[in-house]
Amino acid sequence: MQLLGMLQSRPEKTIVSSFILPAVNSKHESVKISGIKALAFQPKESAFPILFDVLTPSEVSAIKGSLLRLTSKSDIHIIANHLEKSNTSGKIVLVEVLAARRATSKFDVILSLLENNNEQVNETV
Repeated sequence: MQLLGMLQSRPEKTIVSSFILPAVNSKHESVKISGIKALAFQPKESAFPILFDVLTPSEVSAIKGSLLRLTSKSDIHIIANHLEKSNTSGKIVLVEVLAARRATSKFDVILSLLENNNEQVNETV
């Protein structure tokens, strides 16, 4: 975990594949969360696909933190496009990220989530 902290800001592409991705895929929750947090310091092009892929309940806080750090107003379409593909926890995180970025242009997409009849998602929306 300390190694991840030392390497997370390095620009080499091999950092993600050699260090961060194995940590994200670890069976140990603390290592996994450290890997997710390290993604916040990597280029969006590398980090977004991995973060979207690991949206699970136990890592929600770390994923949300990384997405908030990485996501700018210009990235809201990427976040919105992953809403339908995400599980309940993922939808909640993505809606919260969109709200934090004041993604008013995606209001219809967020509003359509109310049709899912999922109480947790509806409370977030």
